[in-house]
Amino acid sequence: MISRPVLVLAVAVVVAAAAVYHLSYRVDALAAQLAATRERMALAAADLASLRASFAYLTRPQRLATLAAGLGMVPVSSQQVVAVAQIGTARELVLAASPVTVLLPSGGTLELRLRPPLPTGAERLP
Repeated sequence: MISRPVLVLAVAVVVAAAAVYHLSYRVDALAAQLAATRERMALAAADLASLRASFAYLTRPQRLATLAAGLGMVPVSSQQVVAVAQIGTARELVLAASPVTVLLPSGGTLELRLRPPLPTGAERLP
């Protein structure tokens, strides 16, 4: 009959062979997953390069100038630049946008608009 140590060794060899087989199967699965991930990364990189090229093409200064001219847009003038402190709150800006009609004693009407107050220490730019 087979001695006990030989039987234990045979079982250990079979278990080790099964573990190695399972490990090699798992490594193959992970290699396939890695290859798929690398392929997706390459596709994403190609898409990103295409999007960057499209963005660069669409934001060319000549193209933007043509589009702006077609929409009647003009460059910002120095009179349009103001200090942040000169911009009113949202409520003040809403009130400034809506006129108030006042009835005069003579029977005429007058349309008034509220100007947002200047903060203390702020001065109007030219």
